Amino acid sequence: MAKELLRSVLRRGWIGVLGCLLCLPGHSDDSFPRDFVWRIQGRSGTLYLAGSLHELRAGDRPSQSLYYAYAQADRLVFEADISEFDQPAFRQEIEKLALLPPGQALSSKLEATVVRQLQQLAKRSDLPSDTFDRYRPWYVASSVGSLMLTELGYDETHGIDRYFFDRARRERKGLLFLETGQQQLALIAQIPEREAIESISQDLKDGEASARELVRCWSEGDALGMERLNQEDARSQPVSYRRLLVDRNRAWIPQLESWLNETNRTLVIVGAGHLVGTNGLVQLLSSRGYSTVQLPEAVSGKR
Repeated sequence: MAKELLRSVLRRGWIGVLGCLLCLPGHSDDSFPRDFVWRIQGRSGTLYLAGSLHELRAGDRPSQSLYYAYAQADRLVFEADISEFDQPAFRQEIEKLALLPPGQALSSKLEATVVRQLQQLAKRSDLPSDTFDRYRPWYVASSVGSLMLTELGYDETHGIDRYFFDRARRERKGLLFLETGQQQLALIAQIPEREAIESISQDLKDGEASARELVRCWSEGDALGMERLNQEDARSQPVSYRRLLVDRNRAWIPQLESWLNETNRTLVIVGAGHLVGTNGLVQLLSSRGYSTVQLPEAVSGKR
């Protein structure tokens, strides 16, 4: 389960953007349907930035724009090597970091109502009722999100990352990664306790509604709707937002720019929240002078 829990945290990303909503380049015609894919044109290279949801239902499918970008691309870039999460040693490392010190219990840090809700979730998931009590808040926060998504029929095996990662390997397309799994785990393990506890409470209260709205924004290419969801997380978990979205986006920009100066066409698939808002990758690249267009482009008012 540890792999899925890690990816659940990254799906949520504690993403958000502070400040006012921003109309993204290439999204001025609000009446025209869009996908969560942008084309970024450099001096000699082209980037396709695709927003991913790491867990989806069996019937969910990538957009036509994402299939198009995949066909055009010479290589694919992911946040990290998904196969690294499959390694037993990596799952053991998660378990080691996640356990509370002997004599400590998570229930002592939570309100009684939240403890009862966690016990109920554990029972519904066929786990012992005290499953969560020996783990740190950041780990339980990811567990809650993952288990609630499972109840709704979502699974990492149907996620956009997994589909295109496996397909690219079969078709021998080049694969590159922005980070390592160990780097991501180190970031997650440093989530402030207060913010992780807030995340647990929020997910138990309205996780189902938030998940449905997240999928709607993604499937409709609704960048502003995604931004509104991001802001909710930013207000309640500002430190995690900065570390997991703002700092990472800015760290990725030099690498993205280097690919824009090459002659290749590169498809970059990252969590959807990384693309939107004033600190999103699309706006950061647009502010550096690159042409950005959300796909599909409008042609005579028709898709």
